[in-house]
Amino acid sequence: MASPADSSSASPWRAPCASARGVLLADEPVSALDPAASEQVLGLLADLAHREKLPVLAVLHQPALADRHADRIIGLRDGRVLLDGAPGLDVDTLYQPSAVEPVS
Repeated sequence: MASPADSSSASPWRAPCASARGVLLADEPVSALDPAASEQVLGLLADLAHREKLPVLAVLHQPALADRHADRIIGLRDGRVLLDGAPGLDVDTLYQPSAVEPVS
């Protein structure tokens, strides 16, 4: 995988991560990456979170990646929490048009 230093001005790297009061925020950190690089980046984020005991809030649109790397998954649709729990939830329901009852 190329590093940010290897990128040209034609393909700049985004830095979609920030830290706010002890929480690492990652807004679609792998949206422009290939599958192998996505796995690597999320693996690094998970390792960092566990090693530093740092919560990571990541916005992802790849349910399988979230399932493999998250300790907790919160699924939102239309601003409502529809799923909240450990990996293994049926996160694909978030992408189906059928109505899912919000988590109370």
